Amino acid sequence: MGGKSTSTTSPKLNGLQVQSSTLGLPISLGWGRGRMKCNLIWYNAFTAIPHTTKTSAGKGLGGGSKNTTYTYTASIILGICEGGANGIRGIRTIYKDTAVLTTLSAAGLSLATGAPTQPVWGYLTSKFPAQAINYSGIAYVYAQDYDLADSATLSNHSFEIDFATQLGGSVCDADPKDIITDFLTNATYGVPMWGSGLIGDLSDYSLYCRANNLLLSPVLESQSSAASILEEWLTATNAAVFWSEGMLKIRPYGDAAATGNSVTWTPNLTPVYDLTEDDLAVDDSGNAVSIEIVDQSDAYNIVQFEFLDRSQQYNVGIATAQDLDNIVTYGRRKQDPTTVHCICDAAIARKAVQLYGQRVLYTREKYTFKLPWNFALLEPTDLVTLTTTTDSL
Repeated sequence: MGGKSTSTTSPKLNGLQVQSSTLGLPISLGWGRGRMKCNLIWYNAFTAIPHTTKTSAGKGLGGGSKNTTYTYTASIILGICEGGANGIRGIRTIYKDTAVLTTLSAAGLSLATGAPTQPVWGYLTSKFPAQAINYSGIAYVYAQDYDLADSATLSNHSFEIDFATQLGGSVCDADPKDIITDFLTNATYGVPMWGSGLIGDLSDYSLYCRANNLLLSPVLESQSSAASILEEWLTATNAAVFWSEGMLKIRPYGDAAATGNSVTWTPNLTPVYDLTEDDLAVDDSGNAVSIEIVDQSDAYNIVQFEFLDRSQQYNVGIATAQDLDNIVTYGRRKQDPTTVHCICDAAIARKAVQLYGQRVLYTREKYTFKLPWNFALLEPTDLVTLTTTTDSL
């Protein structure tokens, strides 16, 4: 008595299903330590590996079944970001779908740091010489015969990167001065025709940021205007930017001394000019000074910063600053969160939002006046005093 034999075979896939492989994407940039997505820039050697299992119907019965399934592999290169002259420092964490891995070897990947002179992956030279490119200046990870499991799908990958620009020592975030200087003047990705001579002295700004621990780790993965990027960085570091004497200059708003990261910052509180009524130019209506006052009841007493929390795998976090006395007197007036994804440390976010909140709530009087040409050397953020002898200006 013979049994009937059955045979089943799973559908065989013929190509890799990709998480992201887009032509024309800008190469991402980063400073400090941050999390970045990747883009598949090369793959080949897609292979289907059959796995056949057989079962018997039992002794003397004949028949049985045979089942064939497939797993898949492919050789891949995942582009991550701009490497630069020194490349990136390394990859600390790999996020692969829901898995969190702390070494590239555990993920089955290797790293090319993105130096301009990095060699071609030897596997490409030997197996695919016509496609053997070193991807100069691009940091990427690569693998031969990378496991794609039974779905032929490349897992979603992102990486926590240590970028070349960091404060150093035990501090992984970067000095904003170094970030801005590199962002504007880098020979590879900086603003075209922007030489170092177009940036003013940023040493005081650097000292302020270090002393107040206002250090940043921005990641740029999409196109945006340089002005909007700088605006976010300066909001996060409590500073103003302006153009003067043919140079970009940055000055902190701070007026209190601070010590941190082995440095001390002392504000310059000496007025550039002590102005009187005699120095002012009267307008057509006969007034020398106009005053605009924001009512206390209209000022925000709760402000929020939306940042990327490194301790929570760079998920969005909210840092809040509030003035309880003002809330008791005038009620709650909450401002919508301000995006500062350049901050990745919760302690830095709390410090930054506190400074921002003080400026929003307590800077309520705006004085406008005109000065003659002999005061032309005054710059934005310069400190002056104004003394009057009459109540009417």
